[in-house]
Amino acid sequence: LHRVDRRQRQMCIRDRGVTEPIPVASYQHPTVLRRTEVPSNPESSENLGGVFMAAGGFFTVMPDYLGLGESDLFHPFVIAKPTAIASVDALRAARTFASNQSMTTTDELFLLGYSEGGYATMALHRELQESHSDEFTVSASAPMAGPFDLSGTVRDGILNDETLSQPYQLPYVVGALTHYEPVGLSFADTLRDDLATTIPRLFNGEISGTEINEQLPSQPFEILSDAALSALADPTHPLVLALQRNDLLDWIPAAPMRLIHCSNDEVVSFQNSQRALEEFQNQGADAVELVDPGMDLGHLDCAIPSIVAARQWINSLR
Repeated sequence: LHRVDRRQRQMCIRDRGVTEPIPVASYQHPTVLRRTEVPSNPESSENLGGVFMAAGGFFTVMPDYLGLGESDLFHPFVIAKPTAIASVDALRAARTFASNQSMTTTDELFLLGYSEGGYATMALHRELQESHSDEFTVSASAPMAGPFDLSGTVRDGILNDETLSQPYQLPYVVGALTHYEPVGLSFADTLRDDLATTIPRLFNGEISGTEINEQLPSQPFEILSDAALSALADPTHPLVLALQRNDLLDWIPAAPMRLIHCSNDEVVSFQNSQRALEEFQNQGADAVELVDPGMDLGHLDCAIPSIVAARQWINSLR
């Protein structure tokens, strides 16, 4: 279906003859920088997790985030509200599409995503529960390997000058904060002088993370300016307060949630999921658990086993 035009895809959907109501799954994709590397592009590999869910009998929604696909904004990387709203809008559009195709869905709604998609999944779960419960009821969610604890785990890693396996993600975070939050710093202000004139231009939606990594050192102290490092060290600075506003730990999931994260993750620290579990349980959540797929896998290699485990778990709840 990926290599046919829209009219042919619609005909294929009708020809498959979905005769019974099917559950809905919203799959939030991992981190990308090129605007074309999104699920709406049939040639993108970022739709494979969603295709896997669809193959398992789910009416699957795969949102593009703001700043990606046809959007020319700066992508709000791990900025909770705009990330969640993009997925809410996709769910609404999918509901209309299903109606126009005479497809019937059940009331079941499952959410899942990996890496940035894990963050987006948790942000979406919170957004639907707190602001859209009149439209959607979450059945369960599986946020996988996401940076849920920005002001704690992520910030501590930066201030401890921990080596970055994907250096581009650091300016991606601070760049998004300067675009969407009142932090008192420009994107260039957050970077060292030798990077300030070159790196912001690379986040134009056309260049990959691998290419940006080639232009960056691997240590946070060699990437961020003294002003940015001082700001991060000050718990009262607007930059830290912005990180706190985009943490995802200050609520209680009402529907079952399974956090899935490989403990050997070198990109997104496993501690993000540990902190999420601890905070949710401390606040009284009784349907949240954390599962480590094991196998000593790193971040990229853990993606497929995690998504398979998420679908197995979701299937057990149907």
